[in-house]
Amino acid sequence: MRKKNILIIKLGALGDVVLSTPQLARIAKTHRGDRVILLTAPAYVELVSGLPLQVVAFRRKGFIEMLRVVHWLHGQHFDVVYDLQGSLRSRVMTLLTQAGKRVGRSPGVAYTHTPLAATDRVHAFDRLNDVLVAGGIEAAAPRLQLPVSSAAASRVTAWLQQQGIETGGWYWCTQAAARNGLPSAGVKYTS
Repeated sequence: MRKKNILIIKLGALGDVVLSTPQLARIAKTHRGDRVILLTAPAYVELVSGLPLQVVAFRRKGFIEMLRVVHWLHGQHFDVVYDLQGSLRSRVMTLLTQAGKRVGRSPGVAYTHTPLAATDRVHAFDRLNDVLVAGGIEAAAPRLQLPVSSAAASRVTAWLQQQGIETGGWYWCTQAAARNGLPSAGVKYTS
């Protein structure tokens, strides 16, 4: 049996990419043995480089860059696309792949599989899980996964020390756009 070509689209922003790491890992685990590629912005390549998938960077600005990505999408012959972004740009990208199975957040011509009931009243993490379930994948547990390289961990440790911040402690992380009393997360930093 030939390996399938799987594409995940998650272009940004930073908090959204971090929030989607459990879903990225779940898709990669489900498609173990297949070729799984994440299309994201250059700023997030190192952030997700520890996940078991290939990462392709796409600069989100410029007509020439968009043409390059469209050409690349056509040449990859993807079997399945998971659009975790849900923007107009990512919907167009998803449609242009001509994949047989295209999974996204809301009904429309771009997708062959969508959640049964789309709603904006739930947390973004739940909406990402809805996309997975619509694609036949078990929902991910709410546990962020940022397996970073030792080089990246060393840079973070050095920066924390330059700022006079103690390493090995707990830090509170929140998303700048957090609203409606949605939870933030405590994070223990270890190098």
